Amino acid sequence: MSSFAVFLILGGATAFAAVSKVGANEIKANSIKTGKIVKEAVTAGKLKNGAVTETKIADGAVTTNKLADNAVTTGKIANGAVTSAKINLTTLGTVPNATHATTANVANGVANEFFAVVKADGTLVRGTPGVTSNTEGTGITRVIIGRPTVNCFTVATPGGSNPGSSNVGQISVNPSSTNLNSFWIVTANPTGTTASIPYTLYVRC
Repeated sequence: MSSFAVFLILGGATAFAAVSKVGANEIKANSIKTGKIVKEAVTAGKLKNGAVTETKIADGAVTTNKLADNAVTTGKIANGAVTSAKINLTTLGTVPNATHATTANVANGVANEFFAVVKADGTLVRGTPGVTSNTEGTGITRVIIGRPTVNCFTVATPGGSNPGSSNVGQISVNPSSTNLNSFWIVTANPTGTTASIPYTLYVRC
C-alpha cells in the first residue's frame, strides 16, 4: 500500500508537470487581458511588422522624445504640412532658389518704393502701378502714392519726360497735410518763379 501511494503521488506529480506547459492552442481566444500582461513583457521583437497601425496610436502618444534622430524624412512630410508658423526664421540662410527670392524682392519693392515721371501739365507719363498725379495750378502738382507718406525719403529732379530736352529749374517736395497718401510738388524756373516744368520723383518709405 505504501508503494502504491508513492506511485500515485509520483504519478500525480508527473501528470501535473505534463499539463503545466500551456501552448497557444490551449489558450482561449481573448482570454489574456491587458491587466494580465506584465509591464514591459511585450518587447519590440514580439511585435509583428506592421502590427501597430495609425488607428492603434492614441492622439499625442508619440512625442518628440519618442522619435529617433532623423526618423522623420522629407518623404514622410505631407505637402503643405510645414507652415511659416512652424519655421524659425532666424535659422534660414540665403535662399538657394533665386526665382523665389527675386519674386519676394519685387513684391517688397512695389510696397516700399515708388516713382513718377510727370509732364509739365501734371500728367503722369509713367510710374509705379497705383501712383497718380494731377495739377493743382501753375507749377503745383499732387502725386498720390497710395500709402502714408510720413517718414518717406524723396528725391526729385526737373526733367525726365522730354527726350532730348534740357529742363532746368527748381523743385520742392513736401507731404500733403490734406491727403496723407500724397506729396505736393512745386516747380519753378531757375530764377525761382513758380513755373510748370516736367520732373521725376522717387520715393522710398
